[in-house]
Amino acid sequence: MSQRNFSGRRLLALAAMPIALAAVLVAAEMRRWHDARILDRMVEAQDFTATVDFLKHHYDFNRRSGRLALQRFALTVMRQGLKQHDPFERCYCATGLAVYGDWSGMPAITAALGSHDPMLRRAAIEGLADAHNARALELLRTVYRNGNAVQRVMVAQALAARRDHGALPMLLEATRSDVPEVRLWSVWGLGRQGDRHVLAYLHDLQGGERDERVGAALARSELRLGDRSLGNVAILETALYMEDTTLASDAALALADAHDQIALTQLRAAVSNPQLDLRVRLAAAVALTRYGDRDGLTLMNYVVTEPYERGFLSPMFNDLGLEAGRSVLLAAIASQDIVIRLAAVEAFGRIGGSAEIGILTQALHQASDPFLVAQIAWSLGRIGAPESVAPLLDLAADPNATVRDTAADALARLAFARQPGLF
Repeated sequence: MSQRNFSGRRLLALAAMPIALAAVLVAAEMRRWHDARILDRMVEAQDFTATVDFLKHHYDFNRRSGRLALQRFALTVMRQGLKQHDPFERCYCATGLAVYGDWSGMPAITAALGSHDPMLRRAAIEGLADAHNARALELLRTVYRNGNAVQRVMVAQALAARRDHGALPMLLEATRSDVPEVRLWSVWGLGRQGDRHVLAYLHDLQGGERDERVGAALARSELRLGDRSLGNVAILETALYMEDTTLASDAALALADAHDQIALTQLRAAVSNPQLDLRVRLAAAVALTRYGDRDGLTLMNYVVTEPYERGFLSPMFNDLGLEAGRSVLLAAIASQDIVIRLAAVEAFGRIGGSAEIGILTQALHQASDPFLVAQIAWSLGRIGAPESVAPLLDLAADPNATVRDTAADALARLAFARQPGLF
């Protein structure tokens, strides 16, 4: 039944009420639809500044009517984004709409999944993984089963990065892949899902796994799920000193989940060991912040200013313990290196909270790069606090499509989340 028909039923129900009350409610209902159509027409005319001004002056976002208006505005902006020339923008809006069960952007998703551009395919896969609904998971299952090894890695990686219990069957299937990197991401993802029922399954896999990186990922996932046996800690402590720097770095980050005094001692020793690769030392420093330990801050705060070395650290920002590692992110967000700033802003969105909104809005005032502004909008939406609404509304009127669409997506997340104190 359409929304308009539903409203018609509401109006008919009013006939049974006292005439005066019914008249008031009918007038309110008619005004709501009148204002909604004004919003739609302004967005369709791409008069985003006027639309935002209309929202600010006509709605209280702490009321249900304000939440509904915000939802309508955000989704209408994203539907407009489906008309963008840039296929990345179309894909972003299409997968963003899919979160709310709106599949009007399916042609853009289909085109992106079939594209020869691997970055566009990855964007579609990650967007679908973010949708957290059955239809999106079915599309990802099709890509996984029909795609090549690279596409299967993309799907496993995307699902591993999101906490979605519905993804468990696909992650379990991926653990049987003959591609080690697919197995690595799938077992890593199983640890992130937080379902202890898979522990026995992971133990069985550990006995037959021959790839060292996958073995370390299994140990980390078991630690995350509460199995802090000495065997898992020992696997990671051994891997910490392997010649494979990727394996050793992964092991250092994994030891943050051990919550173990011996592991803490090993991490401190790794940070101060000049014989180890810098990437491993940095990973150990990051892991220490998860213990609330600041022994690695000197190294990280030095590296974040070094143009040839800070690229080793920025991919680890999301693994920082925020309380102990805040100074690193603050130094990074003030960097002249746009890649480092983008990584810091993303990290604040992933691991931060209301206290970080001031940091992000200050960065917003100093940002000129549209991709950095869009990343700030994304992070404000992920934090999802009431204070995010005002800056996001302003960004939703930005002439740059990337900024505007990202802000609209963030506003939709806020509006549909029904945050306490916001709506």
